[in-house]
Amino acid sequence: MTIRAKYSLICKTALFCTALFALGLQCGMGDAFTFEPMQRFSMLYALLTAFYYLFALIAHSRSGQVAVWFPALKLTVTVSGILTCAVVVLMLPDPYAGLSRPECISLQMAHYLLPIGTLLDWLCFDPRGVLRLTDPFLALLPASLYTMLAWYSEYLGYSLSAPYWFLNRTALGTSTAWSIALGLAGGMLIVGYILYALDWLLDPGPGTKKKSGRKKSK
Repeated sequence: MTIRAKYSLICKTALFCTALFALGLQCGMGDAFTFEPMQRFSMLYALLTAFYYLFALIAHSRSGQVAVWFPALKLTVTVSGILTCAVVVLMLPDPYAGLSRPECISLQMAHYLLPIGTLLDWLCFDPRGVLRLTDPFLALLPASLYTMLAWYSEYLGYSLSAPYWFLNRTALGTSTAWSIALGLAGGMLIVGYILYALDWLLDPGPGTKKKSGRKKSK
């Protein structure tokens, strides 16, 4: 295993452990364990990050080389993290009001450490030239599903209480809520295609062997 591959493994392990620790702190670490905090998108993002890096670590350990498992999903995790961080900084004036210290630490991990770490992992270690033109649209899926559940979950016999003012259709009105949701989706697409452009601009060329968790489409 090369030095770069070892650093990549360390980075992925740290991100996996950070995601698990954030989830554990938020849900109670076994003492009065509850899934109620999972109604926050940031915690679902942490869960998605833990899921991705679990399989990324398995793929990395088996190959022993710098690789990216499922590039489209890695882009989804990265863009979802950027959305999480941007929403907290730009749209939530006091995201930690009324929360306990463990909850605040957990959310700060999900809001800052995981997004920044995932982006750095993508920039520093992922092979270039492996993304497809349609991959940024996949990055919309987690936030879109969360929004639809927040708005229409009662029709499924379950109520998702999303703690975000910009998803409150009752207070904002349907048209305003949809406008904000579509604006956020547009922002995510822009970020996704910026990363897509960087992926190909930084591609060292066809003479360099690329390692990825899936084959490039022809």
